Amino acid sequence: KDLEQLNTRLADANQRMAHDLQAAAKIQQSLLPSGTPNIPSLQLAWTYLPCDELAGDFLNFFPLDERHLAAFVVDVSGHGVASSLLAVTVGRVMTPMVSPTSLLVKPSENGLEPRIVSPADVAFELNNRFPMEDQGNLYFTMVYGVLDMHTQEFKFVSAGHPNLVHVPVGGHPVFIETADMAIGWVEGIEFGNHSVQLAPGDRLYLYSDGVPEAMDHDLEEFGDERMLACIAKSQKESVKTSIEELYDAVREWCATNGPKDDVSILGFEIT
Repeated sequence: KDLEQLNTRLADANQRMAHDLQAAAKIQQSLLPSGTPNIPSLQLAWTYLPCDELAGDFLNFFPLDERHLAAFVVDVSGHGVASSLLAVTVGRVMTPMVSPTSLLVKPSENGLEPRIVSPADVAFELNNRFPMEDQGNLYFTMVYGVLDMHTQEFKFVSAGHPNLVHVPVGGHPVFIETADMAIGWVEGIEFGNHSVQLAPGDRLYLYSDGVPEAMDHDLEEFGDERMLACIAKSQKESVKTSIEELYDAVREWCATNGPKDDVSILGFEIT
């Protein structure tokens, strides 16, 4: 009788935890972009696949003003509730609201146009706000960039994150290599600004390491070369179709057991 009562309490507790995880997952999904911006000179698409109920990945994009569009992908170390909470927290901090405490856009001193904070300075501030010691030894990698839709220049910072993929019009996909540290490892370190000049027809892909590190049943990784080949194969398709095909290729690669890490892909094309 005691064992039956204990099993009943355990089943009830498991059911409550499962319900709470499902509710938390719905909230996390609701914080993702609800659509894509209607910008005539830009096609943008994204996809997102958590490996568990809650994800340590987060992505978003939004206009900072009439000229600039921000985009980022965050990947928190580990899995589970703690990683998910940190991912959501970082995502909520990265908002385009103009205020003296904003990370991305601050009021100008002359009271005219707001000042857009450089990507490297954004990473520096995040690194100071989220040290590993205060986050249960969790850290995160991030790529954050700002597209100037007049000049078509994309300025970005990549903090320990997989390299961006640039697909020049009529050319082959190539990595834009960077070497900055992840957010939270060392307090006070400086990050570097990087940039890529885009032209009509060019594409950029931002993604989490769940793409190249996806494993098949033999524990072989999907890898950078397969990823680039998949992107190259879909160059004549829309950027939305291209991302869908890459997403499908990753899922098929690890179809037996499913992805062991979150998969996030965000891409855009200058039209």
